[in-house]
Amino acid sequence: MTDVAAFTGHWPWKPGGMDAAGLAGHLARHGITRAFVTPMEGIFWEDPQPANERLAEAMRGLPLTLVPALDPTFPSWREDLDHCASAFGTRAVRILPGYRGFSVDHSACLELLDRAGRMEILVIVQLRMQDARTQNRFAQYADVSLASLLGVAELFPGTRILLGGARLGELDAAAAPLRRLDRVFVETSGVEHVGGMRSLIDLVGVDRILLGTHTPLFLTRAALLKLEEADFAPAELKSITEENAYRLFGPGSGSPPRTAS
Repeated sequence: MTDVAAFTGHWPWKPGGMDAAGLAGHLARHGITRAFVTPMEGIFWEDPQPANERLAEAMRGLPLTLVPALDPTFPSWREDLDHCASAFGTRAVRILPGYRGFSVDHSACLELLDRAGRMEILVIVQLRMQDARTQNRFAQYADVSLASLLGVAELFPGTRILLGGARLGELDAAAAPLRRLDRVFVETSGVEHVGGMRSLIDLVGVDRILLGTHTPLFLTRAALLKLEEADFAPAELKSITEENAYRLFGPGSGSPPRTAS
């Protein structure tokens, strides 16, 4: 299985956390053989790039792939994106508008979406990292508006976007634009409720859903139980846990999609 929503480092307001080796071992014990990983320090440090560089070094030889945290309002983001693409073979970046203090329609964010699309790099837009009700009362971060994001996505039909931490209710409310925007994908970490996974397939189709655990902030086992509860057909499960990641991220990121016989 391939996890497209994992993190290393320590959450500032919660004990625990995992380094790269610990994360790889932990996920392997749950049957996850490849993970796309963002350093949590990159969410909070003024310049995210040192956190990206440090994680890239720490994950050498591990079945982990760096997803750099980028802030398009930071002066060096263009150079950082180019460096990550050339030095690390970056196929995806993660932006966190709510945590970095910019809107999805900020001119710098629009430039990043355009540039990433031309470079064929997936942009993971993190709508939230945790439920607002569990945030530290001295550190409140606003969720990203899915409606606003989808409005921006309309402007960049060539850019692939993955929604990080999206909830089923907000996805359902945006069903019409979601169905129209076939280069917008969803990872599963924020989808809860009994029957939620089946409802997600009804919304966007099985080919646009990828497994996301949100480890270590969420329980890895809980992400897998959602798949078991959904009682997917083997082909559906293979798409969500392997093949769709291969389509988005390329070789080394899952199983190639099935071909018609």
